[in-house]
Amino acid sequence: MINYRLAIRDDLEKIAKIHINEFSEYFLSVLGEKLVCKFYESYYEETDNILVITEKDEKVIGFILGTQSSLAREKFFKENFNKIFWKLFKEFFKGNKILWIGISRRLFFIKEAIIAKLHKKKNLISQKVSSSYRLLSIAIKREERGDNVAYQMENFFCKKLLEKGIRKVGLSVIKDNERAISFYKKCGYDIEKKEDDAIYFIKDI
Repeated sequence: MINYRLAIRDDLEKIAKIHINEFSEYFLSVLGEKLVCKFYESYYEETDNILVITEKDEKVIGFILGTQSSLAREKFFKENFNKIFWKLFKEFFKGNKILWIGISRRLFFIKEAIIAKLHKKKNLISQKVSSSYRLLSIAIKREERGDNVAYQMENFFCKKLLEKGIRKVGLSVIKDNERAISFYKKCGYDIEKKEDDAIYFIKDI
């Protein structure tokens, strides 16, 4: 039986495992399971964010995360800066190729981490707010894909947005990720703009 619900704290480790397995070639996964769990914990603890999970027979098989600000990300960088730095340092000297994929974006996040670390007082964190709510991350275990599970999870996510009075949601996707682009179009997202390496979508709920 498939069930969709808001995540609880006990789900975070399972979410981190799914993230690493399904996004193994993405930058965040390089940090390892514990730090990825901390990343999602930062978002979970901010009440304006929405973290939804999908269960099958009471086991977590997918998740979707939405946010309207960079506060949680900056908090994650600030509180875990030393661990992130040393992890990246070790992976760099191991020759981890993932660190060099989209290096300009990686430098942006590293710069943001340094800025967050230098801001010693919590109220100095910028709390940048997007013009629309953003779908930040979505994943379903590979072996559980099909039967519109991801589509129904995104639909449940949008219902939760409406309950908060949010009627517009956006996202970005790597330009050559045709599978994701097709999925978002199926969910009713329209292209907002295109850049060299990414496509931005927007959806009226």
